[in-house]
Amino acid sequence: MYNTAFKVKYYDIEQELIFKLKNKSELKNNNNNEEPDNHSIEEEEEEEERAQDDYEYTSEDIITICDKLYRDELLSVFYAESIIDEKLDKNMQYVLDQLNSNPEFKYIFDETKHLLYLHELDQTKNLTEEQKNIVKDNYDYVVLLTLFSQTLFYITHRCVCQQLTTGTVDTNLLNELNTRTIEVLNDKNKKEV
Repeated sequence: MYNTAFKVKYYDIEQELIFKLKNKSELKNNNNNEEPDNHSIEEEEEEEERAQDDYEYTSEDIITICDKLYRDELLSVFYAESIIDEKLDKNMQYVLDQLNSNPEFKYIFDETKHLLYLHELDQTKNLTEEQKNIVKDNYDYVVLLTLFSQTLFYITHRCVCQQLTTGTVDTNLLNELNTRTIEVLNDKNKKEV
């Protein structure tokens, strides 16, 4: 139902590519500001060869690559063939049930639902009570999707693996998940304002 042996790498790869792109840009800027040295022709040719060997990628390339990696890894841990595969929803629900058996995780999950509810109060004030209840009933699913979103999956996966293999999740890891989840929700709220 969930591949606990799978190593999620999209986030680490993304961070490494961003770091390299940033350093490359800074290095280019520094080289453009420096006065030319008396390089030998051989040194310049070697430098040009190294520069040609380096692929010139952009931040958009990083987003595209890592988005694809994330989707592939998400499908892999759930043994799903596509994003609309029934296995994905079924196995996500199984994982949620397993995680919610952990009182510390359940607390984080419920707090996230509460934050989401507070955020939605303004947006649902014109709805009927029945419509509000439908929205409220779907908070579990929305939080679940948030936990498996690209911004949180790399942490959620580690929590799931620990819960499924040991029956518990490290407190520091749960704190990291909680902090990052709050950041994600706050970022979402800022963008909507």
